Amino acid sequence: MATLKHINSKNADYGAAEQYLLFEHDEFTMKPVLDETGRLIPREDYRLSTLNCGGEDFAVACMRANLRYEKNQRREDVKSHHYIISFDPRDGPDNGLTVDRAQALGEKFCAEHFPGHQALVCTHPDGHNHSGNIHVHIVINSLRIEEVPFLPYMDRPADTKAGCKHRCTDAALRYFKSEVMEMCHREGLYQIDLLNGSKNRVTDREYWAQKKGQAALDKQNAPMIAGGITPRQTKFETNKEKLRQTIRAALSAATSFEDFSSLLLREGVAVKESRGRLSYLTPDRTKPITARKLGDDFDRAAVLAVLEQNAQRGVTVHSVPQPQTHAAGAAERSRAMSDNLPRMDYRQHRRARRLVHECCNYDGGNCLLLDDGEPCVCVQSISLSLMCRWFRVAVLPLDGELAAALLYRGSRKRCAVCGAAFVPKSNRGKYCPDCAGRMKKIKAAERKRKQRHKCHALEPFKPA
Repeated sequence: MATLKHINSKNADYGAAEQYLLFEHDEFTMKPVLDETGRLIPREDYRLSTLNCGGEDFAVACMRANLRYEKNQRREDVKSHHYIISFDPRDGPDNGLTVDRAQALGEKFCAEHFPGHQALVCTHPDGHNHSGNIHVHIVINSLRIEEVPFLPYMDRPADTKAGCKHRCTDAALRYFKSEVMEMCHREGLYQIDLLNGSKNRVTDREYWAQKKGQAALDKQNAPMIAGGITPRQTKFETNKEKLRQTIRAALSAATSFEDFSSLLLREGVAVKESRGRLSYLTPDRTKPITARKLGDDFDRAAVLAVLEQNAQRGVTVHSVPQPQTHAAGAAERSRAMSDNLPRMDYRQHRRARRLVHECCNYDGGNCLLLDDGEPCVCVQSISLSLMCRWFRVAVLPLDGELAAALLYRGSRKRCAVCGAAFVPKSNRGKYCPDCAGRMKKIKAAERKRKQRHKCHALEPFKPA
């Protein structure tokens, strides 16, 4: 299953890319690995070649071209583009893929799709996870030094001219992925569909977060394992992976979208539908996670299809636990929800209790507004945790300052005038709603005063 990855770089040191390809690097910190004498460790069994460099070093040729066309001189300019074609580990033993053959395929791919660019093509026999996947690195200078014919992924006349820069648009990346799929089909290599998404969409950021978290967990468990103690947790899971498991568990036990939403809400996850798309909000976040970031299995069409299949099979949804396990299940569910939800200090708790007793929908601990037959733990019985759905939906919005302090801690700001806590509508918001109106009038009056001052400062017109 060959994959294509694109990275753009603003690093003006073109030699850094060549150094990464030739010498061992720590994949977590991206720093070179040194031996006991402090020298760089060369990689093993790699292939390296350059294109359109005129016999010069890749870094020297790129800098000469940039000076000749006066491009890539600013810090914010994209200096190079890095494409990685990674082949399936099974292609070596099953389909006869070797490092030399992969290098030839990479050079041909680069010559066909990046003509006119100075390029560096390097093939490595293995990846950082030591799975045996042969992969090809293609590093090109973002500046084009020769005029080239109009290629299918280009959409502007400047994309063919010398002295202009390479643009990796969404359409271009889709075209490159389709060409990789066609190349693998032509060469008889394993391949997957790169154009229609995946069931579990794991980004590079999530992938490396899982790797670093697993390394930290292994380091933490090492003393326990050495002492003969079995650790409680041996596999690290990211927050997105935990959310995927929660959604799958709710999908397997629901027959309608209402049941699905209710089961997720028990776990502290709110599902929202907007413009035909689903998003999921966990208690520890203020911004929901869209289904597109989780994978195709979690979008609206896939969820409704699974719910329809469950309804046809007659899946039984137990909305109320059995009497003999009610206490244990409620206690376990309370502990799980309490770990994820915000907690109040003593002052906020007293303020919240006053709100509860003042609410018209409160009747001796019964949640009248949201009483839908589900077991619900009220705010009075769980001390300082915000577990009660009725309290969060019906009571807490009555006190905006308390709601901001409890539910929007990450996005809460202090007003620059009165110092009150508030949730801004944008990142530039500096004033609470009460002070925003007054500051708007003050600034408008100041602008008018400056305009009048400029008008009075103008000299009167004197005809010649």
